[in-house]
Parts: sequence; structure tokens; C-alpha cells
Amino acid sequence: MGVKSILFIIPLVVFSLFVVSCSSEQEIKPEPKLYIVEEPQPKVFAIGDHNPISWVDSTQPQRHELNKIRSLRDYEDELEEFEMKSKFRRVVRSADGDTIFGYLKEVDNPGFEEVD
Repeated sequence: MGVKSILFIIPLVVFSLFVVSCSSEQEIKPEPKLYIVEEPQPKVFAIGDHNPISWVDSTQPQRHELNKIRSLRDYEDELEEFEMKSKFRRVVRSADGDTIFGYLKEVDNPGFEEVD
């Protein structure tokens, strides 16, 4: 009976020491955080208070605009990819001794961006 009570008391003491050590930490006042999102024009978001919900509410129009820009850019990329696949669907080519049937992304659209 004595061994069981000792085995019960040891974890209880360790847990209570852990709780006391965690609760005695000093509260650090957070500094405002600054986030810069670089899209076509840089957008700057500053978070100053503890409540993240106020940041969500205050930046909703800017975030909505950025999400719309990203969505349109992704849609244009997907549309371009679809057009390339449709264009090369029934094409058979031979390059460097290899025969290419249809669309092959590595050859037909390697992801190079046009430079003005």
C-alpha cells in the first residue's frame, strides 16, 4: 500500500511543480507585427492588439482584393494550360529521336515567363 501511494504522489508533485512554474512566468507585452504582401502593389498589414478577430475584420476588404487577384491569376494560368492541351491534343512530333504524342508540359509549356 505504501509503494502505490508513493507512486501516486510523485506524479502529482511533478505536475503541481509544472503548473506553478508555468503560471509564474511574466506576461510579455507583444509588439505590433508588420506584414507586407507583395502583389502588383505592396500591401501592408499591421497587427497591434491581442485580438486577432479585430485584425480579420479590419483587413477583410484588402484580403478579399488580394484573394480575387490570386484567383484571377490562377484562372488565367489554368485557361492557358487548357488552351495549350487543346492545341496539341492530336499532334505527333519527333524531337531528338523521341516521338511526342499530344501535349507534354515539359516541352510545350515549360513555365518560362515572357520578358518585355
